[in-house]
Amino acid sequence: MEIDKIYQGDCMDLLKVIPDSQVDLVIADPPYFQVMVTDHLGNKYEWDKQWDSFEDYLKWCKLWLTEVKRILKPNGSIYIFQDDKNCAYVQIIMDKLGLNLENNITWVKPNNMTIKGWDKFRCYAPITERILFYSKERGYIENQMKIKPMKKIRDYLNKERKKAKLSLDKMCLLCGLNDEGHGGIAYHWCSSKNPVMITREHYKTLKQKTGFFRIPYDKLLKEYKLVQEGYIKNRRTFNPKRNYTDVWTYNITSSQENTVHPTQKPIVLIRRIIDTSSKENDLVVDLFVGSGTVPLACQQLKRRWVGSEKESEYISLINKRLKQKNIHHFEKDVGGYEKNIVSKNNNFASQPFAEGDIIIAKFNKIPKRNFTLDEPPSVSLRAFPDGKGT
Repeated sequence: MEIDKIYQGDCMDLLKVIPDSQVDLVIADPPYFQVMVTDHLGNKYEWDKQWDSFEDYLKWCKLWLTEVKRILKPNGSIYIFQDDKNCAYVQIIMDKLGLNLENNITWVKPNNMTIKGWDKFRCYAPITERILFYSKERGYIENQMKIKPMKKIRDYLNKERKKAKLSLDKMCLLCGLNDEGHGGIAYHWCSSKNPVMITREHYKTLKQKTGFFRIPYDKLLKEYKLVQEGYIKNRRTFNPKRNYTDVWTYNITSSQENTVHPTQKPIVLIRRIIDTSSKENDLVVDLFVGSGTVPLACQQLKRRWVGSEKESEYISLINKRLKQKNIHHFEKDVGGYEKNIVSKNNNFASQPFAEGDIIIAKFNKIPKRNFTLDEPPSVSLRAFPDGKGT
């Protein structure tokens, strides 16, 4: 499988060729099920009504979400776009799969067209979408990457305090800490939960007053720094800017950024997700590429990416966007995130779309997952039915 390529076909066929635990971030904007059947211009979209029932739709979601869990690294993240009605059902599926809900983000769209016709509703105008933010294995990161590597230091401290016949409370008292009760801070020095490295001053005091704790502190500190480095390197990436809330306000795409795709997401929103939950050279998977915003943002932010898309019309659109240089320029807004500045001559909606030079792979058969992401499998390729992306 090649990186930085669109695979034309069903998302399940792309998922099946990705090896286990290889992906840092998955962004999925699947069909919402009979939400985008016809747009305001009368255009009809068959890909959003391909299931006979809502139950069939949910079964399909479970299939690809199961594969997503498999391909994610233990410290990986996934963001899924959904509407307010489907969101609860998809969340239940993900919870049952053992994924960890981090946030149910509300995307507020101030320029949504439904605001103009609010008086025609017998309910509040729907101007929001949901973004489910999940991690793969929270316990893995916190326990395996931080607590378990501290075991060597913890066991040594416990061994020495038992030689000195010290309870955890007495350790605190010897160090001049008024921290009695359940072991105080000494509990965290010697505990298997929420470990904290003992300070140089307290370690020196224990050594002087007991005659034990003889390993040089610098040697313990070196061990601790190795633990810290490993923890920081392997923990789940999460680097938000100044706005830490789960309510995001972004306009829907402007006429200058807009394409022919009916559910295009603004690139500034996608960049925020990628920038927060991945690092340079991380691998991002987009299962429903649609207008190509995720690959474009990955190019701009120096992430590796791979995606799947069925429709030739949208493949052509993606080629056009990825080949055009300097499409967007960004500046910081007051919230610490980017404000989109679009060049006047980049109105994709008015441009004809033709097949570009980007290599588009089409699946023919599913190879075994006995290769790495840098070693493309030897397969011939064609398109598959089923599973339209947005």
